[in-house]
Amino acid sequence: MNLVSMKKFMSSAALLTMISCGGSSGGGGGDDGSTLALQVQQKAILAQFANFVIVPTYSELAEKSAALKAATDTFAGAQTQANLDAARAAWIATRIPWERSEAFLFGPVDSNGYDPAMDDWPLDHTKLDATVAAGSTDVATAETDVKGFHAIEFLLWGYNKSKTLASITTAEDNYLKLLTADHVRVTALLRDSWKEGSPSYATVFTTAGESGNDIYTSPQAAVQEMLEAMIGIADEVANGKISGPYKDQDSNKVESQFSYNSLVDFQDNLYSLRNVYFGSRDGTAATASLSTFVKAKDAALDVQVRAEIEAAIASIGLIPEPFRDSLKDPAAAPTIDAAIAAINTLGETLNTKVRAIVLP
Repeated sequence: MNLVSMKKFMSSAALLTMISCGGSSGGGGGDDGSTLALQVQQKAILAQFANFVIVPTYSELAEKSAALKAATDTFAGAQTQANLDAARAAWIATRIPWERSEAFLFGPVDSNGYDPAMDDWPLDHTKLDATVAAGSTDVATAETDVKGFHAIEFLLWGYNKSKTLASITTAEDNYLKLLTADHVRVTALLRDSWKEGSPSYATVFTTAGESGNDIYTSPQAAVQEMLEAMIGIADEVANGKISGPYKDQDSNKVESQFSYNSLVDFQDNLYSLRNVYFGSRDGTAATASLSTFVKAKDAALDVQVRAEIEAAIASIGLIPEPFRDSLKDPAAAPTIDAAIAAINTLGETLNTKVRAIVLP
């Protein structure tokens, strides 16, 4: 059985039956029947999202993190090019579920500091070099700018992809093993915070508005958390991750620059946004989802949002990789400008038109 009790986690079909029996699902200012129907609909969206997007994404992240540790341990035991390539591939594979979680950076990932512990940026690689040289072994309490994804990335690839098999020192290898072990620890804590505990955060999220829930006083408050996180990641990708280093012409501000994985990261952030909107991870809208909710009230708007998501993802794919170099290339400027504009268009649609429907 899943995170919430069978009584609380009803199937989408059962919930929709309740909605059809409860009258209109209009705005929150209607009669008791329409208000109850809206809340039932919202809770169905929350349950679908928590159990079929958030929990599986964090579970996959923890699994891929463990595989990354295994790959780096293998490399430490036998420093061959094949094992180095496997460790690099494991880092990229682990990056996918993390970046596809960034449209829901709320709850324990925020309040417990798991985000900076895993993904602080920019990395201080000068300090990291000093930390490695000093033989530090206390990664768990180390400052966040010398650990996590990007410290691992730097040790595997180096600056400007300059790292070679022969240039990896024993001290770097030892610290790499410590970094990946800590990464496994943090990702497991994040996964378990949603799956376990008394209560798990999935239970807190899906019981929004119920007695004793001091975090979400209504289902709408939890739905608003979803919407704000979607708007937030669109703004961060367009105006932070892309526009920031582009306007400053500063490649050192580009996230995932050592592996040249930046543009894939940015696209995965928008896939994360799509997963929130669809309530699924397979690119189709779940019966209980924000997409279905919007479609029932304004089908044309749902079509618009879907098209803008895909256009934004595609626009990033037109920017030449590596982004750390293309941001300084005048020939690439039109593609960068177009991507920023496409993502901001999506963010504006979410912040205005979708907000007006989802949060009446």
